[in-house]
Amino acid sequence: MHEMLTSTGSFLDIGTGVGWLAIEAAQVWPALKVVGIDIWEPSLQLARANIAATGMQERVALRTQSIADLDDKEAFSVVWYPAPFFPREIAPAAMENAYRALVRGGWLVFGMFPSQPDPLSEALTALRTVRCGGYPWSVPEVEERLRRLGFEEVETVAPGPGMALLVVGRKAV
Repeated sequence: MHEMLTSTGSFLDIGTGVGWLAIEAAQVWPALKVVGIDIWEPSLQLARANIAATGMQERVALRTQSIADLDDKEAFSVVWYPAPFFPREIAPAAMENAYRALVRGGWLVFGMFPSQPDPLSEALTALRTVRCGGYPWSVPEVEERLRRLGFEEVETVAPGPGMALLVVGRKAV
């Protein structure tokens, strides 16, 4: 994934909100163009202002678009998929569209809220996810679904305490 992030390519920030992840991605990986998509115009207005304030207009593009309507094909090196914000009903189309939008060898980063392996922590994480509008996926469910779509090198990464739990998969070369 390091190679994809540090070489010429593009990063898709699904559900970009006010644009801070897109801005940070553009700053950290200067070879990448970044595209942020979101369906809520008030957040995109704030994102435009944040992008202008950081001077990232040439590197970060925004679209008013749902992942369920994404029709890009082999356009992105890395796709950020913030799972806690997507209801289960759109997940099949969203995951397929994200897969199709990746270049061969590109990476999907499926972000989830972290949980400790105890019943109370798992229940609270599920509640937090549902409260955000998402479906409380289990790691095995996500890994299996990504493999069925054709992703390889599927693995789960916990970068650190309190950080997002990431399930990553690479589109076949």
